[in-house]
Amino acid sequence: MFTPRDLELKAVCAKVRTITDQQLASVFYPDQKNPAKNLRRRVRKLGWTLQRVTTRRVALAEPLHASGDSPDFPRVSYLAAKRYQAAPMVPTTIIQIPGARSVRPSEITHDLMLADYYFANFHPDSEGRFICEDIAFQGNQVRADAVILNLATLEIDHVIEVIGGSYSAQKIESIWTHWESRKIPVVLA
Repeated sequence: MFTPRDLELKAVCAKVRTITDQQLASVFYPDQKNPAKNLRRRVRKLGWTLQRVTTRRVALAEPLHASGDSPDFPRVSYLAAKRYQAAPMVPTTIIQIPGARSVRPSEITHDLMLADYYFANFHPDSEGRFICEDIAFQGNQVRADAVILNLATLEIDHVIEVIGGSYSAQKIESIWTHWESRKIPVVLA
């Protein structure tokens, strides 16, 4: 049987494909003596997947560029590369979808950054507003990392693109141009 906290955990894990135990524990078990251990125990009991991987941990709370005026693409590329120079660490990630494949190493840092952005800017109660790429986009179309809906109109308010450390200024400009040409504001995170 799921507790209300389990349902909130499930909702958050459905929003962001990969999340560390530390990220979830700091939100859902902040007052407990050993929050990450308690979270891992509960996740195992629920039958979700725990996976240890080596990745670069990049904390992301602020976007590199919010929607609006065209960004300085070389600067955004430089800032993205700089934040990937942190020392590698081995977080335990959580995948809540039963039978889901393990996340590829190249996807881990990207997804952890999206999780940081989610926790910095949203709350599990805003579940209907934040839609991850796997739900928002089908097939081979260009995907944003997340879509933020205007719940009053059910229209796209803006999209979020997490910028990788190896993205060139040209690639960032291409992403920006794709969404701007569709008149959809984009946040470069």
